[in-house]
Amino acid sequence: MNSINSIFIFLLIFILGGCAFQPRNLDVNLVEHRIHIPTESYEVSYQMEFLPTLDKRSDPNNFGIIRNKLMMVTAPVGMTGDLANTIDQMIRKNFQAAGIGQGDSNYKVQAKILESNTDLPGPDHIFVRLKVQLSMVDKDTNKAVFNEIITGYSVVGVIQLGNSAHESAFVNAMNQINEKIAILAKSTAIELGKAGTYVGSDNGSRGEASSGNSSGTGFYISRNGFIVTNNHVVNDCKNIFVITSHGEEKARVVASDSANDIAALKIDKKITNIASFKKNNKSVLGENVLVAGFPLRGLLGEGLNVSSGEISSTSGLGNDARFIQISAPIQSGNSGGPVIDSKGNVVGIVVSKLNVLALAKYTGEFAQNINFAIKAPMVKTFLDIHGISYTQADKPNTISNATRAELGKSFTVPIECKRE
Repeated sequence: MNSINSIFIFLLIFILGGCAFQPRNLDVNLVEHRIHIPTESYEVSYQMEFLPTLDKRSDPNNFGIIRNKLMMVTAPVGMTGDLANTIDQMIRKNFQAAGIGQGDSNYKVQAKILESNTDLPGPDHIFVRLKVQLSMVDKDTNKAVFNEIITGYSVVGVIQLGNSAHESAFVNAMNQINEKIAILAKSTAIELGKAGTYVGSDNGSRGEASSGNSSGTGFYISRNGFIVTNNHVVNDCKNIFVITSHGEEKARVVASDSANDIAALKIDKKITNIASFKKNNKSVLGENVLVAGFPLRGLLGEGLNVSSGEISSTSGLGNDARFIQISAPIQSGNSGGPVIDSKGNVVGIVVSKLNVLALAKYTGEFAQNINFAIKAPMVKTFLDIHGISYTQADKPNTISNATRAELGKSFTVPIECKRE
């Protein structure tokens, strides 16, 4: 009887977990062609020093473990191929695509691979998580221009464990990292260019701190007190206050991106009503939008001000894909406010208006209602990079402007910047 039981147990383990005993391996070089790294040739406008990518993983050859569907047995998954070289090429090609090439410069860029991990946490899916630190340093001052932790995370359903599932999840995670590097590269090129195309007000420069005190708008994205606004609203502030129905709440900057003009604030207060970003990242040309904010606060009144318009273009000046153009009127103080679509989802953050006086000087025409907002996907990527949670929604029904105004009122707040 004992021998029969032993045979039965052996067969059971073989059927349920045999595949997990087989060592698996992911060869980075074999799937590199599936990663969306730019391959075209681009004209280089700026130069930068790119240092080799460093591999900081404790064991670069150990990718993780896999388990059988009943979690009874485990087996290691190895990683071979040159991941550091793939990341290195990803960075160089994306920066080159943005007009930045290798050369002598005051700036140096370097990446460090911090983590590559896979596991089978459930009976029917595997996950892959990759983590890369990308930094740009001014060699003259040895200060970081940016220092970002970029994470790629993918979950893939499996019917039977095998290399193909791990490969697909790995490629998905790498493409997420590639997209975030592309955003950093483009924003760096724009910052280097200092074109001054976008402005925070009719007579200022976007992201340029004004002297004295100022105000802007923000909105809650988390019940833990996180708020999104523009970087130029809170740049160089000695003290930041969020004005709530219960008075002033002291806020602190927890993350900022001057190139894309985004900042995240935090107050030590639990929040009831929060905004939801549109889950579908597509901007709809011609869709009605409502802007909520506190323009010219004190002059126009203390309460929320709303204005409506349409998405006039799905890109900004010069076909800048980070922005949408909106016809909803905005004024100084609207910066950082939510752009709400016809279903109540946030699709962008108000960032700037066209410099009407400068345009009139060169064209002889006064442009009307040419305003810009940072697209929601840019904001979500910023929050993902900094590990800040937010809510997404796919609301099915169109709601009235009045309903949207009430919704915006529930999560939009004025922000006061004290620079003196």
